Amino acid sequence: MLMKLPALDIRFSSRLPSHGLLDSDISHCEVTEQALAALHHRIQSGEVGFARLPDDRETPRQIAAHARRMKAENFLLVGIGGSSLGAQALFTALRPWYHNWLGKQRKGARFFVLDNVDSDLVDATLRMLKPRETVVNVVSKSGGTAETAANFMIVRRWLMTSLGKKFADHIVATTDPEKGELLNLARQEGYATFTVPPDVGGRFSVLTPVGLLPAHYCGVSILKLLDGAREMARIGLNEKLPNNLPLLSALIIYRYLRRGRTTQVFMPYSSCLQSFADWYRQLWAESLGKKFDRHGQTVHAGQTLLGSIGTIDQHSQVQLLREGPDDKVVFFLQVGKSRRETKIPKDLKQYPSSSYLGGHTLAELMNAECRATQYALASDDRPSLAMSIPEINEYTIGALIMFFELQTAFLGEMLGVNAYDQPGVEEGKLNTFALMGRPGYEERRSALKRFEK
Repeated sequence: MLMKLPALDIRFSSRLPSHGLLDSDISHCEVTEQALAALHHRIQSGEVGFARLPDDRETPRQIAAHARRMKAENFLLVGIGGSSLGAQALFTALRPWYHNWLGKQRKGARFFVLDNVDSDLVDATLRMLKPRETVVNVVSKSGGTAETAANFMIVRRWLMTSLGKKFADHIVATTDPEKGELLNLARQEGYATFTVPPDVGGRFSVLTPVGLLPAHYCGVSILKLLDGAREMARIGLNEKLPNNLPLLSALIIYRYLRRGRTTQVFMPYSSCLQSFADWYRQLWAESLGKKFDRHGQTVHAGQTLLGSIGTIDQHSQVQLLREGPDDKVVFFLQVGKSRRETKIPKDLKQYPSSSYLGGHTLAELMNAECRATQYALASDDRPSLAMSIPEINEYTIGALIMFFELQTAFLGEMLGVNAYDQPGVEEGKLNTFALMGRPGYEERRSALKRFEK
């Protein structure tokens, strides 16, 4: 099975083993009709807003104006989870890995992230930067996330110690438009602010200022990013099967999940997409891993997502994928060509095990490795899906972001779960508040003592 989206030159295929899905399993059916109708309803009712984000042109103008005023050498993001993973995915995909080490020829600010509450990470990062050359972007809808609050308190003091009363000029807060402690602090101390729409949750927020602000500062064309996302949103919300690739991929995974394939291995064949895999993993896990369905029935829904990178993980994971537990489906993401073509020299002719590579490019070898791994899995009756994009640029990355957000939303509807809440995460947050002595959580702290025995 091979599908193509001409407007994006994105190809999608599914290599099915001998006991795989039938054509009738992945044709237009009731479950896809219901998923598409349900998502349309949630968008139109204002419950879900991520699919409308590509139509926003005012936010990019405001971001560009803010960047022109600041002209920062460094951009330091303070956030965690959905407040940082999307920005990191955009940066690693669309800027060269050596971006921060470039001199005058660098396009955009250097990019740094404080996500974990790791003393070594925080201390080393701040020692590396000069406050006067740095814009600090604190990202939290509520301002109450413990890790973000702790790191921001440290960074805020770092700025105050060096800059005095002008410290607030170097802070921009990305937060809720109407409420929350971070919004109150920003108003009190005079930070610039950007807001996240109330109908867009953190893990779906990469196309809001959460991801767009750092991307613009680092030299990424956020308008091209939104153009790609808009085209994929049009396809995902209007096309029928088989041309609706987000819906089709969700249906294939749904069918395999119902057959006991409880793990998806996501394997992009590009080192630039490693952080993208991290972003997708959070989107998938928090959206679909639910104890209850929308009717309150216990279902323990979800699928574990493992991120791998080709070709590296052919040498560390494929043995398990081929001969280990038969409970996985592999999703390959292939890139047609690299930004620069690197040709392998026609050397070592006396060594047949190497000389045959001469004259080929590394991109040719990478893509051959990707296909070879798909064939190897199919020969052992292990199923896989494959998506191919022509190259990595702002347009295709924007399209991929919307593809995976729509795919996740569709699968949530098929599973009958709320893909937009995260009660399991909230419980851990509340326990952290109690253990760290936050006022109002005394009873919870006492209750947690039973686990210390």
